[in-house]
Amino acid sequence: ALLAQERTLLAGARAYRGEFGAVGARFLAGIPRLLPGATAAAAHAALARRVDRVAAEGSVLVTRLEPLAVRSPGHGYVALPLQVEGESDLEGLLGVLAALESGPTLVHLEALSVERRGRTGTGEELAFRFTAVGFSLDEAPADTAASAARGTR
Repeated sequence: ALLAQERTLLAGARAYRGEFGAVGARFLAGIPRLLPGATAAAAHAALARRVDRVAAEGSVLVTRLEPLAVRSPGHGYVALPLQVEGESDLEGLLGVLAALESGPTLVHLEALSVERRGRTGTGEELAFRFTAVGFSLDEAPADTAASAARGTR
């Protein structure tokens, strides 16, 4: 009975390898859009640089960038929220939002608020606030595996 069970497992091993390969390929395909950095702090810094660079290209003034608590949605990824505040006209703000969402790095925007500050010679002056959420590989699974290999947790 045990031999028959092992033969069944071996016969299915080829199919498992193919299934795991497809899942791995989908996982690896998303990596280039993730934030670089070996730690959450490094990935947060990369997101802050990206936001700052996009804002500068759009002539938008960023007055505050604040990393928020890392969230773990699971599946080997972590979400890295960054509170962004600044001032701009409507065209500049819309350009920054579009560039962040459609750029090479995966960024999700949340909690956008816009407040009218007044009128300038070129149009409306706006104050804005939003959360830019970037994604990175979760460093915890590797740490957990290393701890398990050493016999610690």
